[in-house]
Amino acid sequence: MSSALLPLLAALFAGVTSAGELCSIQFDNGASLILPVARSAEDQRVGLMGRTDPGPGLIFVWPAPVLKAVWMKDTPSPLTAAFVAGDGRIQSVQDMQPDSLTAHSSLRPVIGVIEVPQGELAKLGIGRDTYVVSAPCLPLSTREVP
Repeated sequence: MSSALLPLLAALFAGVTSAGELCSIQFDNGASLILPVARSAEDQRVGLMGRTDPGPGLIFVWPAPVLKAVWMKDTPSPLTAAFVAGDGRIQSVQDMQPDSLTAHSSLRPVIGVIEVPQGELAKLGIGRDTYVVSAPCLPLSTREVP
């Protein structure tokens, strides 16, 4: 993707997070996503709540691996959450139902959670054990590649 396109996309999604930051995420299968970033506690608390159109989705980012859970309170669109481990491995993918209070947990420490409209990750061939190979917004650790 052209670096000239990122400012245009940032302007388009500026209302999603307070910082208007976008992250270009590349996966080991060749797929990619560009998502607004939720870093602040407030952006993470709000997430995609109240949005009938979640757009491309959102990536929640933490500076170090932590146990996290997400839910769908006041979120009217069905989403899928992909939990990203420190080495970039997608450790689980969970479909979430609209307006649900069910907690979807990482079970193990993660550095990020990618939330996108349901079906989007499957369409891109992204699932459990897929790796994020590049994402400037994530504090990825180096992993051994066999």
